[in-house]
Amino acid sequence: MGGFRCWNRAYEVLAGTRVWLDTSNSLKFIEPVLFRRLIEKDGSDRILFGSEFPTTSPSKELELLQGLDWVSAEDPNGILGTNAAHLFGLSFEGEVE
Repeated sequence: MGGFRCWNRAYEVLAGTRVWLDTSNSLKFIEPVLFRRLIEKDGSDRILFGSEFPTTSPSKELELLQGLDWVSAEDPNGILGTNAAHLFGLSFEGEVE
């Protein structure tokens, strides 16, 4: 999300610039309110799911992601798959489970 424990700075400098961010090893540390503010400022279409495996568990990171308060119902699906498909020019249809 823009640098480990530098999320306020990432919000100030990166949000709104259309850079790609990932959730790697951030979700258990970032304040949910700040995560939501990042999405509100920049949208979720340039955020990718990441777990920082083997440092953290992908399943635990997924649980944390699913427990967030979303701006849009489409946010989790994008972060879990459709955003990466768009970034890499791949076709992706459906919902991520």
